[in-house]
Amino acid sequence: MAREKRRGGRQGDSKIPEPDLLPIMNIILVLILAMLTMAAFVPLGVITTKAPKLSGGGRASSQQQPQDDKPKLSLTIFMVQEGYNLSMFGKTYKAPKDNPEAKAFIPKRDENGEQVYDFEALRKKLVEVKEKNPEEEQVTVLAHDDALYSSVISTMDAIRLTDDKKPMFPMVAFGAGIF
Repeated sequence: MAREKRRGGRQGDSKIPEPDLLPIMNIILVLILAMLTMAAFVPLGVITTKAPKLSGGGRASSQQQPQDDKPKLSLTIFMVQEGYNLSMFGKTYKAPKDNPEAKAFIPKRDENGEQVYDFEALRKKLVEVKEKNPEEEQVTVLAHDDALYSSVISTMDAIRLTDDKKPMFPMVAFGAGIF
């Protein structure tokens, strides 16, 4: 009789007992928690950027700080289809159609029939700008809608460090498209 009770009832019943899922659910919960904990230690390739400031906001007249005589650089790099346009001290220097060697314009260069952004020329130009304005650290990058992601990232890399790995403009802000 004791055997019949353990089997789940009478001898003629073919009822299968319900499996105990609690141990399996405990193991799965522990595995999920372990994976979430380990995910915090996985290195990810992240490029830090800051959103550009749209406005400084108003201050009370008693809290205003004295302004320097030297104007702020406000360096902005425009990635346009023809190359790079630079904006400094509130002025945008565009290349005239007949003179691509304008002061702050870096045209695309041809490599095997393809036009690509000239990252080295941009870096050299920014080294000149940094020498004249050593205290400046911030730059804003605006890219054309058709600019490739890899070109934008390479541009940001060219802006951050000099050839000998010294910091040039470490605070890069990325703005929305320009067209």
